[in-house]
Amino acid sequence: MFTLSDEFDWPVTVRAPKDGGFEEQTFTVRFRAITSGRAKRLAEDLAPAAARDQERKLADLLPDVVIGWRDVVDEDGAPIPFDADALERILDLPYVRVAVMAAYVQAITGPMGPVGNSAPPPADGPAAASTAASTTTSSKTPADSAPTTTH
Repeated sequence: MFTLSDEFDWPVTVRAPKDGGFEEQTFTVRFRAITSGRAKRLAEDLAPAAARDQERKLADLLPDVVIGWRDVVDEDGAPIPFDADALERILDLPYVRVAVMAAYVQAITGPMGPVGNSAPPPADGPAAASTAASTTTSSKTPADSAPTTTH
């Protein structure tokens, strides 16, 4: 079943500076998807822009697409409720802003590999492709196909 909604939750992993190193911290952001028309305009706007301008343009988009969060707390562990001021404060931290931008881009673009069951054709040409297709329709169950590990 497909549920039509332009809002979704997505995990964000932040590499927060701590004691001369970094600590990975996670929280969940509630995003609003931009329309395909706006995405196209943004892509056209970003294409000729320098990296710094691209980051600024994506950062400018965040207040429109970040509409909530979970698991954001202050130094004492008290939850920080989502509002415009808290969002501005959190996005003012460069390492958080970059993590939120990366999560949003990943969420709306998805994995960049092949779609569905597509795979490159076998190296031996069309005849091999035909043979490969006939051998992939076996009666194996998912359990039969599950990877096994040896110790």
